[in-house]
Order: sequence, then structure tokens, then C-alpha cells
Amino acid sequence: MKKVLNILLGVMMAITVVLVVMMVAGGRDAAGNPDVSGIIVWTYVLFALGLVAALVSAVYNTFTNPSGLKGTLVSLVAIAVVLGVAYALTDSTTPMNMADGTVMDDKLVLGVSDFSIYVTYFAMAAALVAAFFAEVKSAIK
Repeated sequence: MKKVLNILLGVMMAITVVLVVMMVAGGRDAAGNPDVSGIIVWTYVLFALGLVAALVSAVYNTFTNPSGLKGTLVSLVAIAVVLGVAYALTDSTTPMNMADGTVMDDKLVLGVSDFSIYVTYFAMAAALVAAFFAEVKSAIK
């Protein structure tokens, strides 16, 4: 199984390198910007594969190790709380002035962008706090 996963990883890395080279050396649009559509689609594919792998491994681990179910449920509740707080903080009523002078006032776009930014802030803060406490814990030992 490990050999298959290593081959799959090599193939995905090769596809990424080819797409990056095509983006850098490839065609440009009328404004002179590189064509990034291929790399964006590939990023979505990798994101979806990572999400599926994380979910499958979590479900598999839950069924093979039922004692970890409590930790899984606590994690899911914590994630739900973070998502709920981020949603509550979202303000989709304030229009945003763009650099080209246009005004972005689409409530869905404003709401999704605010929500995504808040979730990212919470995730970064949680990672920093976890890293800090891990270092403190290892320094005490």
C-alpha cells in the first residue's frame, strides 16, 4: 500500500510541476496575465482529495478505535462552535469598494469572504496557541 501511495504522490507532484511550468511559460491573456485556470482546477482537485482522505481516515479510525470517539466528538463540537461564531460575525451588508472603482455589494460574495476570513483567523490562532503550549509543555519536562 505504501508503494502505491508513493507512486500516487509522485504522479500528483509531476502534474503540479507541469502545470506550474505551463502557467509560467505558457500563454497570457490580453492584459499580460498568465493563464492560471489549469492550476486552479488542479488545486480544487487536490483540496477535494485531501478532504476525502481526511474524512475517510477519521471514520476508519473511529470504527477501529472506539475509545477515540470521545475525542472525535469534542473536536467536531469545537469545529461547529468555531464555524457558528464565524458565521455570527459575518457582515454581508457593508459594500466593498474595489481598486478599479466598482462597488462589490453582492451579499453572498461578501458573506462567504467574511466567513472564510474569520475561520482562517480562528484556525491560525488555534495553531499558534497549540504550538505555544506544546513548546511550554516540552520545556517543563
